[in-house]
Amino acid sequence: MQLKYLRKQAEDYYAPLAVNLKNLPRHALSAGVGYDTDLGFRISAGYKNRYLNENGHQFIADLNLSLKKSHFIMEYVLPYNNPLKDRLSFFSGITYEDTTNIDSQKIEVGARLSNRFYGQLVLSEQLKFVAEHFRNSNSAPFQTQFLLVPGIAISNIRAENKGMYLDGYKYMLNLNAAHRSIASNVSFIQTRFNLKMAYSTFWGGRIIAKTDLGATAVDVFTDLPSSYRFYAGGDNSVRGYDYKSIGERNESGDVIGGRYLVTGSLEYEQKIIDAWSIAAFIDAGDAFTSTMNVKFGAGLGVRWYSIVGPVRIDIAVPSEDIGDVHFHFSLSTAL
Repeated sequence: MQLKYLRKQAEDYYAPLAVNLKNLPRHALSAGVGYDTDLGFRISAGYKNRYLNENGHQFIADLNLSLKKSHFIMEYVLPYNNPLKDRLSFFSGITYEDTTNIDSQKIEVGARLSNRFYGQLVLSEQLKFVAEHFRNSNSAPFQTQFLLVPGIAISNIRAENKGMYLDGYKYMLNLNAAHRSIASNVSFIQTRFNLKMAYSTFWGGRIIAKTDLGATAVDVFTDLPSSYRFYAGGDNSVRGYDYKSIGERNESGDVIGGRYLVTGSLEYEQKIIDAWSIAAFIDAGDAFTSTMNVKFGAGLGVRWYSIVGPVRIDIAVPSEDIGDVHFHFSLSTAL
């Protein structure tokens, strides 16, 4: 968009403005590579058709590949009610996960209605059909479960540039459910809430706090698919522990996830030179079914605010074995 002030046509204290609008290209392609200690090397690719037709319909496709977890999602988007704030989308996706304790292949198809209110406050309602083939330990047989899952989500994000830092907050509250009497093999109700806040100080410091809470009411926990179980541990959870290594264990000692999730993190970051800073942190949490046994992780880190995003390098130790040093590396968004 270009604005031009037409000074020669001014009358009294008023002058017209000439507005020149230009459409974005119809087709948009994206590609990326990355690495973190949770999932290893990652490759991503995306495609977006912004103008499928004169009604403002769009098509979006995203592919993310890694050795441990990959997914491919397609979405058809229509403007709805207020085209600037509301949209209706139909989506389908495939997710594959193969970690130490999880082996899962999931297909989902559904529809989502999203309404944006004040600022970035978004209310989303969706209905999706899920088919998941999984096992939660190497000693367990594979299961296949079918679910018809209605859900609702509320999310918000507010960010403000503060030099090399990005301050603000973001949160999301989800509620999902399924019942055996309605095209599902499992009955459950699940809610999850996550929050992250980051605020800078006038002396070049930054305080970051986050929490992730979840609870599930389910008739038979062993029938609950992997994607609806709670786990903790990893770069963005409890550092000092491996990715999804915290959770309820079975008789063989394998982590099988939990019905409940409680994690929290507090971090202080201090700028040292230019785009570099150092950090100290403590994380805590557990994923459990009956009794919570909080795990703690603490450590030090280095941050580099590169042109492609913050690079985080952390060294953390777990409370269960302070001699077991864990290294965490990630390239992520600023907030």
